[in-house]
Parts: sequence; C-alpha cells; structure tokens
Amino acid sequence: MIHDIIKTDNYLIIVDDSEIKGWYYDFYINKVKHSGGAEYVENGITKKIIAHLPLNTSPVLEGVDLLLPLEDGNYPVAFEQEDEVINETYTLVTRKSDSYTIWIGKYIY
Repeated sequence: MIHDIIKTDNYLIIVDDSEIKGWYYDFYINKVKHSGGAEYVENGITKKIIAHLPLNTSPVLEGVDLLLPLEDGNYPVAFEQEDEVINETYTLVTRKSDSYTIWIGKYIY
C-alpha cells in the first residue's frame, strides 16, 4: 500500500480519514495538533495522523506509529508499505525499547 507523505517544519506525516482522537494535521494552517482526547472533526480540513517521522529533533508524537529513519537528506513524497502485516493493522514491527511501532517499507522520492 502506498501512502502520500506530508512534510511540515517538524515532521513527515501520513494521515487518513479515520476518527480523530489524538494527533491530527490541520491543512488550513499547516500544523500538527492534538485534540486533547476529545473527538475532533472540521469539515475535511483536518486528518488523523497515523504515522510520522520527527525532524529537527522534534519530539515523538505519543501514540502515533513511526516511519523508518531517512537514509539521506532528501524528503520523500510517499511511503510504500510492505504487503504483509501482523494483527491486521498497518504496522509490522514494534521496537522493544520504547514500545513504539515502526512501519516497514520503503520511501518513494
């Protein structure tokens, strides 16, 4: 499955149309925000963040899956996820040290 990547000043993110409770991206102001635990929807201007990669020493978004580290300084436009998944979720591998889940696949430039 191929997912488009959105680049912000602090993150590379992948979004979807699922219910927002937690981290989301506001297209209108180009910002990553948190709903504060409440459901948040605003007429298609916002999308739930389902995976991310912090840039510029930005903090990890708690509860959001991680993308693989970049191999070079170029920013990708999409992420191609491996076909095989575990537990019928988007994700494949869980890092043992901090319990965050990392997506397995490759970047598309």
